[in-house]
Amino acid sequence: MKFSVVIPLYNKANHIQRAIDSVLNQSIQDFECIVVNDGSTDDSEQLVKNYNNKCVRLINQKNGGEAAARNRGIKEAKGDFIAFLDADDEWEVEFLNIISGLIATYPNAGVFATALKVKERNGQLNTYYYKNLPPHPWNGIIPSYFECLSHGAYPLSSSSTCIKKELLSNIGSFDSSLKIGADIDMWVRVALNTEIAFSSTVGAVYYRDAENRSDKIIDFTERELFFLHNLEKYSSYPGMADNFLTSLNNFRAKKLKSIIIRYLINGQRLRAAKVFLRNNNLFKDKDKAYLLLRLLLPNTLVNVIKKKNNK
Repeated sequence: MKFSVVIPLYNKANHIQRAIDSVLNQSIQDFECIVVNDGSTDDSEQLVKNYNNKCVRLINQKNGGEAAARNRGIKEAKGDFIAFLDADDEWEVEFLNIISGLIATYPNAGVFATALKVKERNGQLNTYYYKNLPPHPWNGIIPSYFECLSHGAYPLSSSSTCIKKELLSNIGSFDSSLKIGADIDMWVRVALNTEIAFSSTVGAVYYRDAENRSDKIIDFTERELFFLHNLEKYSSYPGMADNFLTSLNNFRAKKLKSIIIRYLINGQRLRAAKVFLRNNNLFKDKDKAYLLLRLLLPNTLVNVIKKKNNK
């Protein structure tokens, strides 16, 4: 068997059928579809059971989070390649065909991914823009995943990425201790260990309007901060090239800057100061000076200065 499709599922009764149907409708049918029900309390489990298809396997477990669910799916997988899909997203009919083409063209790569579209909450469908990559149409090896990250682009996602199973055996599973960013943590590890083959052809649709998405979590900032601090461990990764390290640190600095400003806007000046003091070595001089001013000046004065500069 070539592909094992892993879908983590938790209370997505309104969306899981769309996800599974998009897998079953693939133009390439050499796959198994593993749905890991992570302790759902709605009708999700029954909806999966209703499929009378030998390709669909349902595995039930106690709630442990998306990372734990993906890890269970990987453990149960029989295919040579593991393709991931979130329960509230869907694939285009040619997704696995595009991935198969990448595998044939770039056999030395360990990770394969396609572009995706984003379905906004207002119903608008937008193609995600990938900075630092050639314009469409393009297939190739991503020159630097970390450079893409530093510019706010994410060429790998949990609904458009496929990984060689043997690579996962070497680098380990998703880090279930991370409350947010376990997928990006995985992409960082694979980028440090293998080439990433990418196609600018859209192969998946990400639904921003789905309930229970991680971007709706109330304490998102705290979880994002935890993830960014966790990335510090890769700064001393064996064999990390200088340009990779620079790009990774630029990514961290950009995200941390936005968190500091977010805290200041919300009146959480002490938290903002703590984040700045812990990470000030990452910021360029210009950003460091700007953040210091924001920390020292009250928001009302900052707003006055902004208005004057905008005139």
